[in-house]
Amino acid sequence: SSFTRSPSVTLAVLAETRARGPLADWSIGIVVVLDVLILPLFAVALGIARTQILGDNLSLSMLVHVGHDLFASFAAGVTFGLLVGTLFRFIDRERVLVLVVLSYGVTAISAYLGYDTLFVFVVAGFVVMNLTRSGPALIATSETTSGAVMIVFFATAGAKLDLQALYSLWPVVIALFFARIALTTLAARIGHRLAKDPAPVRKNAWLVLVSQAGVTIGLATVVGDALPDVGSKFASLCIAVVALNELFGAALTKWALARAGEIPATDAEPARPAST
Repeated sequence: SSFTRSPSVTLAVLAETRARGPLADWSIGIVVVLDVLILPLFAVALGIARTQILGDNLSLSMLVHVGHDLFASFAAGVTFGLLVGTLFRFIDRERVLVLVVLSYGVTAISAYLGYDTLFVFVVAGFVVMNLTRSGPALIATSETTSGAVMIVFFATAGAKLDLQALYSLWPVVIALFFARIALTTLAARIGHRLAKDPAPVRKNAWLVLVSQAGVTIGLATVVGDALPDVGSKFASLCIAVVALNELFGAALTKWALARAGEIPATDAEPARPAST
């Protein structure tokens, strides 16, 4: 579970701060890639855990099923992106309403068919920006609704915090919390040195990678159902660690963007009258 990050938190902070720059671009790219990679990795890890604990046989059909779901999610994202791009060419007004209705519909369909909803929307946004002429209109429409989306997201995420689990497991939770940050910092420094990333990314990227929520809670629930006895305790531990990462992740992400100088000034300095 420490592998996962929170694209939702990153997107919410970027929408709130309107940050632009190398760190902002890198942060959204890396958290989305990690969120996509976690699906096949989680399937393999859960299969190995079941073989060790329950004595089940590890089958390649599980990997085929994961690959099928990812391909189906990609196809759904392409279809959704083309649909939005086409509609925005003919609709000048009520674009917010159209986008909200379509988004709710796609979310419901993705949940029913078992698609990765985040992956669907990421692919859709990429298609609109690169394969249609409606990219600027989509960005303007999305920024109009970003405030309400952030309120709903953080309220929902806060409601999922299991304070009882956090209280009962707090020594282990705190140890795992700091261990995850330390390993993340070490891995980020090694990766940045190999990739020769710019200075704003090298110095602040580890702060962006602290956030964790959403998919991790869902995966912890799956583990709890798949592994009797041990799974329930492991799920409680994961949710408690996610609680800390969720509480500090958004603040650290915003601080990182501010340190990198990528958050635009909200109050411009008023122009001074010319001297006569």
